[in-house]
Amino acid sequence: MPIVEVVGGVLQASLALVGRDAFLTGWYDRCKKRIVDEKRIPGNHDIVKGIRTAQLCAVRHVAEQHKKTLSKTPAHEVGSDEHAFAQSLEGFITKRLKAFREHKLDTDVLTLEDLDHVLDDILKPSVQEGFEAPRADTRAQAIARALEQIEADAGRSAPPLFKQAFNGGLGAAGWYDAFSLYIAEELKTNDRFRSIFQAGQIVDLRGSVDQIIAELHTAHADLAGFIHDVRGQLGRIETDVKAIRFTVEEIKTHYAPELKQAQNSLHATEAELTSILAHILERRVKREDIPNALDRAWQRLSELRKDMRTLSSLANESPEIAPLIEQADKALSSVAGFSLDDAADALAQARKRYLKIVDNRDAQRISDKQDIAEILGREAQIAAVGFDYSSAVDFYRQQLSCFVEAHGEEHPNTATSYNSIAFYLNAQGRAAEAEPLFRKALEIRQRVLGEEHPHTATSFNNVASNQDDQGYVAEAEPLYRKALEIRQRVLGEEHPHTADSYNNVAYNLFNQGRAVEAGPLFRKALEIRQRVLGEEHPDTADSYNNVASNLNDEGRAVEAEPLYRKALEIRQRVLGEEHPDTAGSYNNVAYNLYSQGRAAEAEPLYRKALEFRQRVLGEEHPKTADIYNNVAYNLYSQGRAAEAEPLYRKALEIRQRMLGEEHPKTASSYNNLAAILHTQGRAAEAEPLYRKALEISQRVRGEEHPGTQNIVNNLAKCKT
Repeated sequence: MPIVEVVGGVLQASLALVGRDAFLTGWYDRCKKRIVDEKRIPGNHDIVKGIRTAQLCAVRHVAEQHKKTLSKTPAHEVGSDEHAFAQSLEGFITKRLKAFREHKLDTDVLTLEDLDHVLDDILKPSVQEGFEAPRADTRAQAIARALEQIEADAGRSAPPLFKQAFNGGLGAAGWYDAFSLYIAEELKTNDRFRSIFQAGQIVDLRGSVDQIIAELHTAHADLAGFIHDVRGQLGRIETDVKAIRFTVEEIKTHYAPELKQAQNSLHATEAELTSILAHILERRVKREDIPNALDRAWQRLSELRKDMRTLSSLANESPEIAPLIEQADKALSSVAGFSLDDAADALAQARKRYLKIVDNRDAQRISDKQDIAEILGREAQIAAVGFDYSSAVDFYRQQLSCFVEAHGEEHPNTATSYNSIAFYLNAQGRAAEAEPLFRKALEIRQRVLGEEHPHTATSFNNVASNQDDQGYVAEAEPLYRKALEIRQRVLGEEHPHTADSYNNVAYNLFNQGRAVEAGPLFRKALEIRQRVLGEEHPDTADSYNNVASNLNDEGRAVEAEPLYRKALEIRQRVLGEEHPDTAGSYNNVAYNLYSQGRAAEAEPLYRKALEFRQRVLGEEHPKTADIYNNVAYNLYSQGRAAEAEPLYRKALEIRQRMLGEEHPKTASSYNNLAAILHTQGRAAEAEPLYRKALEISQRVRGEEHPGTQNIVNNLAKCKT
């Protein structure tokens, strides 16, 4: 139902009672000039939503009166079309009210043309007449237009009894009276409503509007709950807001402290923040809440720009989405028209359109869902390359849904999706969440592909690695060996995956304190990788690192150093500085130097590793906790216990959150924190932490593990 038409007569009638004032002189021309000069109307989503909801609630009020009359009238006196119309209308109203509550409007602003129409066709004639009386045909025309629209929506002509109810002829308020009450209430309580229709520039309407409201309630007792019904639909009880709009210069002047603070913390330009702040102010955010609102809006802007870049790359193959991307870019780059919501809507439409294009592009492929799954997989890979593992998981979950719909659970592609989700959960340190998905992938592959298949071997390996990450090293060993055996039979010795399995079995033995057994397997993996992959490969760098770690653990730190440095050099060249594995190499070289008694040389390397992991993996990650622990241990070894203590506590807190209490590394953190306290003469504080570490280590590692024995010795020293 067009807003300008239905509001027109009601607003005209309301203003007619209050317009005898000298302010009318030149008012219309000033309004027109203001609109034409500004070329922009404030966001009016809530006003539009209110008007449309009120229109429908008014129709529903009439429909209820119509139904009451039908229920009291003998069937033979009422035509069947009355009941059919009532049923059609009820379904339509319910559907539209639900849509309005969910913000599904045709448009979310009153356009310049809409306001111009209101001023030209409704207010201007009234100004010329001095508001002495509304035009005689205003009410009748508004009712006729509204009824015509309702008939179109219901899909049939309104029968006589409904028309009588609509006009207020059944002893109750008609549509026009109910809607008039809403407009009057808005003119009384909603400053921005008056501002939009320029009514606030004429006179203070409150007193006269009270008269309109009182008269309507007196004449129609059935309207007692109408306003509550409308506002209940809108999800609010009172609207009393103002359209606060500022120029760029006003924002810079009045909000200079907030802009400066945001520039320093967010590293954003003044122009970007000014646009964001204008957007925030239109939403009537309190001044004290502006810093947090700026931070949230900046994060959302960054996410939208990232989405826009992704979709822009897809526009090359699907130019149909280019206009929507341009629309989003304009919404994010225009000062006057800046809108995060408009950009988000445009990008959502672009993504939806792109998926639809892909969905219809190649009917010869296995299925449309398969195509979409491949696209989601590519998006997941792009996210993973940027270390955005959380987004990668989201994309893979969507891909899984597509594969399940296309192929069902028992399919290799479905197993691959389960495995991918688990892999990137594990990469975030969320090993416990990943475990059931890794096992699900293994079970499907065993049933669908059989035991003697490379992908089944990969699943055995992944379940084992997940067990390792949770500290269940003994449980992991047979799974690693199972993967190795399958790969030896199916792929042969000279294969990268077979080398992976040699390496993983060795690493598991190393974690169990069996370095002597691990050494030959680490070297076997290195030899295969050198032959098959060459020196300049990340996996070869891993092997250099692991052979070095094993030597270091055997007390052969001098022999280990050149191998650690070799791994670091390869990773710097192949992976770059900003990569978790490169950070790991800095950490390992530092550890090796520390092992040789060169703690001062080790410190800057440890700190460099910590900086990389904080940037790339974030604070809440087990590997970041490892580096906090190592920096602390290095400081402790230099006699700087007071500096080390807060870092040990930081490592413990992260491990408690990310790994849980029942994990070897959590036990190590309790032990390390106890040791630093003991060193500072705080044995009473240290002893319960040693006991906690020992209890965890005994349960998780066993009594005979070197780590457990080390804690036993530390506790004994603390008690003496």
